[in-house]
Amino acid sequence: MVDAATRDILAQADDDEREEWRAELDPGRLAGLLRPAGAAPSAGDVWDHEEHRPGDELWLCLVEAEEGFELPVLLPGVPDAPNWWSEPAQRPLLPADHVAFLRSWHERFGAEVFFADGATLRLVVARPPSDPLTAARVAVEHFAYCSDLADDLPVMGNDRVRSTVWSFWWD
Repeated sequence: MVDAATRDILAQADDDEREEWRAELDPGRLAGLLRPAGAAPSAGDVWDHEEHRPGDELWLCLVEAEEGFELPVLLPGVPDAPNWWSEPAQRPLLPADHVAFLRSWHERFGAEVFFADGATLRLVVARPPSDPLTAARVAVEHFAYCSDLADDLPVMGNDRVRSTVWSFWWD
């Protein structure tokens, strides 16, 4: 999935942008820009979003599943991810695509689905990556999974992926 997203980005870029994107999406280069391992993960806030705050009335939907990462195949359209990069390569993420990312993050980092609605997905992460190379790889994965994340990759690698909560949203 990461390779496919990278190919789409590079295919749409002009010659000057293509080299910049190659550098930007290179985990080895990105790791050199990140803080070293050793710091405790930042404690994320599962409600850190303008749409939902503690005390808001929300509907609760219980879904019988062996694992939380199965949610997108059990409730297609949750999350609703209509864009993967942009035209002309725009394509939806299929439920199986979501499951592939979520299962990988669950197995490697203990990521569990906490909240999902039409355009938002939040994961609680038991073991966020701490070393720079792993954090860089995961930042690239996050960008490939949800390019709507507006942060630059060093911010993602230093802050977002080294947090106990990962948030994704699709416009």
